Amino acid sequence: MLDKNDVYELRIDGLTSECDGVGRVDGMAVFVEQALPGDVVKTQIVKAKKSYAHGKLIELIRPSPDRVEPPCPVYRRCGGCSLQHCSYSGQLKLKRQKVADAMARIGGFADLAIPEAIGMDEPFRYRNKAQFPVALENGEAAIGFYARRSHSIVQVDSCLIQAKICDAVISSVKEYMSITQLEPYDELTHSGLLRHIAIRTGGCGADEEVMICLVVNGTTIPDALLLKRICLKNVPGLKTIVLNKNTKRSNTILSMENEILLGSGFIRQNVGDLLFELSPLSFFQVNSAQTKPLFDVISDYAGLTGSETVIDAYCGAGAISLYLAGKAKKVYGVDIVDDAIKDANRNMKLNGISNAEFIAGAAEAVLPELIENGAKADIVVADPPRKGCEPKVLSAVMDLSPEKIVYVSCDPATLARDAKILCQGGYRLEKLQPFDMFPMTSHVETIVLLQRRDA
Repeated sequence: MLDKNDVYELRIDGLTSECDGVGRVDGMAVFVEQALPGDVVKTQIVKAKKSYAHGKLIELIRPSPDRVEPPCPVYRRCGGCSLQHCSYSGQLKLKRQKVADAMARIGGFADLAIPEAIGMDEPFRYRNKAQFPVALENGEAAIGFYARRSHSIVQVDSCLIQAKICDAVISSVKEYMSITQLEPYDELTHSGLLRHIAIRTGGCGADEEVMICLVVNGTTIPDALLLKRICLKNVPGLKTIVLNKNTKRSNTILSMENEILLGSGFIRQNVGDLLFELSPLSFFQVNSAQTKPLFDVISDYAGLTGSETVIDAYCGAGAISLYLAGKAKKVYGVDIVDDAIKDANRNMKLNGISNAEFIAGAAEAVLPELIENGAKADIVVADPPRKGCEPKVLSAVMDLSPEKIVYVSCDPATLARDAKILCQGGYRLEKLQPFDMFPMTSHVETIVLLQRRDA
């Protein structure tokens, strides 16, 4: 067993899911924050357990060929990104390996051929959705992101992975807070008013529509007219401002209660020839530039000919459902968020699509009802949250017995777990494609095609 404060020289040969480097001392794993595979480092043990230890990087003896200087000045403290110290080509290699490791270790797919991750030409300023926590830090309002492994806020005036327009929004809200003396939220005492600033854009270009959503621990804000004046003056493309009222003592960012202060409560975003209206609660891909390429791979895996019935088990605002509807006979979309289903129905009408139907409810409840009502599916598409599909959803999908399942996941571990269950239930994994929707972070999107064995 290693002892706290001991110092070792070690070579980093792996990376955890949280992007800590992994080296070994006498066979014991040592996790070193912000170390990369290929680095040779000197590390000081800060926590020692029986089978592993955590170390602090105190000297970089020989850097990995993929190591670069991170461009963000607060990168080493901020918890928003975890791979800015790695070249982008290196990030894509690491994400491919992350998928390969999870599929082999958890899913048992040891011989699976994993293609290179599909990356971006420009891996900065790509996010169309931002959520900035607001808090009282040392007696002053702080807006930014949580520090690594804490709820202390690192102040940020400009974030290199968010749309550039977010800088103007943060500056405008700071001005408004200063004039009105608006109190930031204190999660320890559950006091103060402003909890989060949520921003959505219709993309990341200079002419995209912008939504500002202030999440408050209350029901109103002082001088809303002043907020509107400041934001309209400083934020090009501003279309709507929404007040989200979240008075619960929890880590949930958005509540279900919204009040529109300006505009319609929606912004618009294009994906190919389709136009989508999005509300604050809508799920939508956060990387606008990668969304159509991602959907094209999903469509290619589905292989639609115009005669198929498709069920989209976690449809959000209906983006994937409607993207596939033009090539399918019928598409059903299911989502647990009522506002998302309202958005999906509105988007269906907006695009003149008549062969889709959207149902509000948990997938594990709705899919069995569809089966009882005689629905059959040739293809099931699933794009669940990070925790993956509920066991009841997987059972219902297998009861539907579609010829193909296209599974889209932002967590290789839960993807591997669920793919293994589906393969034990009569499917085989045909194709897999890693997709980088989240540059500079540890996350990776993956699309898999599962084919029914007797099809």
